[in-house]
Amino acid sequence: MHTSENRLEKAFVKPKRKNYICRNLTRNIYRTEFILHSRIQISLSAFYNNNLYFRLVMPKYTSKFLLLFCFLVCSCSNVLQTDSDLIVFDYNQSYPEIYLRLSDVADVRYIKMGGVDKEFMISARSVLAEDFYVNEQTERIYTVQGEQLLMYDMSGNPLRRLIRVGRGPQEYLSLFSFRVDEDNNTVSVYDMRGNSFLEYDTLFNFKRKFSFKVPTIKNMMKLNGDTLLVYNHSKPYGWVDGMPRFFFLASESTAQQIKPINIYFERPELDDDQESAWILYPSLIRGKGGVFMTNKRCDTVFRIDTKSLEVKPHFVDITNYNTPECMTIPSYETADYLFLETNFKAKLSPKMEHRYFVYDKHKRQIFRLKVDNWQNPYGIQLTLVNDQCALTANLATLTEGYMAIFLSTVFLEDNMDKLPSELQEITKTMDENDNPLLMLIKLK
Repeated sequence: MHTSENRLEKAFVKPKRKNYICRNLTRNIYRTEFILHSRIQISLSAFYNNNLYFRLVMPKYTSKFLLLFCFLVCSCSNVLQTDSDLIVFDYNQSYPEIYLRLSDVADVRYIKMGGVDKEFMISARSVLAEDFYVNEQTERIYTVQGEQLLMYDMSGNPLRRLIRVGRGPQEYLSLFSFRVDEDNNTVSVYDMRGNSFLEYDTLFNFKRKFSFKVPTIKNMMKLNGDTLLVYNHSKPYGWVDGMPRFFFLASESTAQQIKPINIYFERPELDDDQESAWILYPSLIRGKGGVFMTNKRCDTVFRIDTKSLEVKPHFVDITNYNTPECMTIPSYETADYLFLETNFKAKLSPKMEHRYFVYDKHKRQIFRLKVDNWQNPYGIQLTLVNDQCALTANLATLTEGYMAIFLSTVFLEDNMDKLPSELQEITKTMDENDNPLLMLIKLK
């Protein structure tokens, strides 16, 4: 098992040689100054550089001294936490339990989505990070449904829809993702098949179209001003030299790369099943004032500040899962907590248990989040409506601080006796032909 500092070093810069001595606490002292956010390592390096006797007289005892010192320090903490900003996690650690209600960390609002009679059709599902946007100030909701972008008001009334599928100059081949800038009266659509951006105004009138030749984009988020953070999932067929890969910054107005973010992935791409498991979670997860950058080929989750664009390691999972597609990742963040979830594909890891954890920012401690009744035919839906914190990163929206899920009429009617009274009353007014009910979650 790698230690957290060793994982950080490997994650941030690709090593010059593969044969690292990285079992437990063994270190190469000449590289300790490079290790990010490890006060133990920095202190040792300073001691070594400033103590002439230690350097000249005792070189043969250096490695033994380091191992002994690190062992003593690490033995003082059974949760492997340091006083730095880095959060170190181990799935096999027995963390104390904590019970938090969903209402403790978020405000929930239910909205009946109309428009069935006007062909505004919504599928009952979790929203994905690329296909839902809400702005309470302008009272607008945008949701992607197939190749359409639907706009609603905050009461669930349909306003207009964008459907421009085709090969014309104002059309897109596939509506993969979108962004809304209502201050500048702009809705941007990313056409993955056409390798282009299209811009419309908020009335969905065409403005312009321009190329963006970066295939297989998985997630894209606006950071500030004109800057986009992009995650390009894999090296596709037809890749040409010079194309950015994985995490990079791009200009929204020109669709040109600004600069890459050089994070080295420890593990190579694996077979299709494991690769598909990696696709089932967002690699960009918005937090408070920053975005978490996640990939299961790297044990370290990095965070980029939305204003300064500074990149730092924030969370590292040191667990030995014995399978490369398991990892505990951030799911959402509030002012007081960072919530974590164990992400895996049940087909590949049938013995794994889905767990929720929370990092208390004030106590600087990890807790296991107590969540009841999430293992049911409806997954987390029944758990969420009963005020439990079973939120996952897949419920995040394009709007910071908001998560959402659509609840079908069938689900509501089948579980009428298990619903809270407010939801029972709403369900009585719905029938099977209605659009799903939107559960809009605003984090505190």
